Amino acid sequence: MRRELPKARHLPSVFYASPEVEALEKEKIFLTHWLCLGREEEVAKPGDYITMRLVGEPLIVSRDKDNNVVVMRNQCLHRGVEVAQGKGSTRNFTCPYHAWGYDIGGKLLTAAYMQRSEADLSNVSLPRLKSATWRGWIFATFNENPQSFEDFIAPYEKELWFFKTDECVLGDKLVLELDCNWKFVAENLLDRYHTGTLHAKTFGKLRTSKPEEFTFTSIPGGGSNSFSNAAPMTADGSQAFVALPWMQEHGNIATKSNIFPNLNLSSRSDSIRLWALWPLSPGRTQIISYLLFYKTALERPDFPEQLDIYRNYMKSIIAEDQSAVESLQKVAESYMYEPGPLSHLEGPIHNLLNHYLDTIEA
Repeated sequence: MRRELPKARHLPSVFYASPEVEALEKEKIFLTHWLCLGREEEVAKPGDYITMRLVGEPLIVSRDKDNNVVVMRNQCLHRGVEVAQGKGSTRNFTCPYHAWGYDIGGKLLTAAYMQRSEADLSNVSLPRLKSATWRGWIFATFNENPQSFEDFIAPYEKELWFFKTDECVLGDKLVLELDCNWKFVAENLLDRYHTGTLHAKTFGKLRTSKPEEFTFTSIPGGGSNSFSNAAPMTADGSQAFVALPWMQEHGNIATKSNIFPNLNLSSRSDSIRLWALWPLSPGRTQIISYLLFYKTALERPDFPEQLDIYRNYMKSIIAEDQSAVESLQKVAESYMYEPGPLSHLEGPIHNLLNHYLDTIEA
């Protein structure tokens, strides 16, 4: 993999099946980098919150009384029990174990029967993570001294001009789990090589770009983007939703990009998708797919019906990919596996994995 693309080969199976590698990834990647936790719309009003568990770490994302997005650890300051579950809207969180209470921003309000303790609980809060927002997305990092968010996002802001997701609305959110390593999913989403075979009966037949002409742009820090010609993501290639205004002059253009470590973005003339990939174990991955449309799309009377068709079509495509990536995982668990050579169509994978190796070897 470290060689130039024409001479490179895929990674050995240990990178996909080893608990030791998974632990190293958590330490070197997921606990140090900026991570995307979701859309601002998911916590639209003061009091709104969502909970999640990322690489084993429980978090709350909320909007406090001052209308600020807050990301904090979902661990009571007493014994560490989670103080919130699921999502919703509330004024306060209450720990179900000993009833310690917190406001929506995490400040401790009540701690019954602690009068005899010498601990100073007068001005304490659930620990917060550094966080930032970008084009409608919420980012946070576990790193107490991270690269500034402005420096992290600057290359993507420059190169991914076509993903104006701040002018879009969240139409749907799909959450599913696959029996494979998260990197197999990340690679598959960047893989231009398989679309004409694995997806021959779905969106593969809608691409008109010639594979031999494929190129991509590398973005500093392990990111990339590429363009191709392809119809919208519908069974017959027709446009189902309001066109993205900034894409109209480009016709049936398709874009594919990634933000290191675990985000993948793709678009068509009428929609944008962001995929967040979260490792649950060396051989299991949670995928969260955000389906975005232009802000006026939801005003159409037939939007719910069109969305249902779109959602089902996306699920059929995911099922096609699932068969391949779960087979890859079975192979990775075989000691006889030997990595094969890369095609020029796998250039974005080569780019991603070389930065991945730089990171975990640092």
